Amino acid sequence: MTTDNKKQKYLITSALPYVNGDLHLGHLVGCWLPSDIYARFCRARGRDVLYICGADEHGTPAVVGAMKENMPIIEYNNKYYEKHLRAVRDFNLSFDLYGRTHTELQEKLIHDLFNRLDALGLIEERETVQPFSIDDNMFLADRQLVGTCPKCGYDGARGDQCDNCSATYDASELINPRSTISGSTNIEMRPTKNLFFLASRVQGTWRDWLKSHAPKWSRTAAAIAKQVGVDRFFAEVLPEDKANFVQQAKAEGHTVVMIGDGINDSPALSAADIGIAINSGAAIAREIADVTIKADSLEELVALKAIANSLQKRVHANYRFVLTFNSALIALGALGILQPASSAMLHNLSTIGISLKSMTNLLPENRAPQLKA
Repeated sequence: MTTDNKKQKYLITSALPYVNGDLHLGHLVGCWLPSDIYARFCRARGRDVLYICGADEHGTPAVVGAMKENMPIIEYNNKYYEKHLRAVRDFNLSFDLYGRTHTELQEKLIHDLFNRLDALGLIEERETVQPFSIDDNMFLADRQLVGTCPKCGYDGARGDQCDNCSATYDASELINPRSTISGSTNIEMRPTKNLFFLASRVQGTWRDWLKSHAPKWSRTAAAIAKQVGVDRFFAEVLPEDKANFVQQAKAEGHTVVMIGDGINDSPALSAADIGIAINSGAAIAREIADVTIKADSLEELVALKAIANSLQKRVHANYRFVLTFNSALIALGALGILQPASSAMLHNLSTIGISLKSMTNLLPENRAPQLKA
């Protein structure tokens, strides 16, 4: 494929795995292999390809891992980065570059971006209250804190979310909290200062950029919305602006259906004409919503819509058949063509046929494989 006698350039990337342990088949099958196959295909077609990936060295996982192995963070990162490189070579992956996030170039870029955002007034310092481990002498991030879930009683719940019941909560609600670094239970809530990026201030700019540079919806979101019967679908609304967005849409005369599962969704769920919560979401979202469905994704709503439509069509079809068939039986009996016994037998057979037909799958055949079990 060429454009103006020049090769079209293709940038292919994969998700960056954390450098906090050995790699496994999930990384290969779910992350690297699909992009590697596509990169090889593009090269075989003569395209100009740059295929890159790397190890994510920042964040809590590396800090926790280094502390557990009693190593400086940079040495810990170097250890597992070399293992990542060995896996890339052993599986003969065709990366043009497999890098890492902690380099002088990355540091310079981040500082430059931060300073530009700060100059625009988009960085704000706020005081928050966070868990502090006295024995570790440090504030603990979500992954560095475990305890008993305040919702279901699961003992291995993380600092902000329970993996057992999917509930979200504030770290202060966690029962019997303990540090994942030392196991210490000597935890207290202390005030600390953090820097926040004020994303809501650039929401308008972001929307304008999306209109001119990117599709408004992803293909999946658009397809699902179309099947459900939605004429407008929005998924890029910032959490703090959802309620205002719902109210604005209602003021414009739209009927708004809000689907949410988190604490931040609660004001929007309350403001919408219909609020739908996912069963695995936060308790407050389920309490406020008009409807709670036992589902993990919007795909199950699509299935429910398809079943309802199919059921309605089937009832109408059965009604028309019964009315026409029985009218014919009455007419034939009145003309003396059909005896009462024969008429009764045909009536019963038609009833059995309708019953058997009604037991078949309500979903079209081409929809069934897409549904979750």
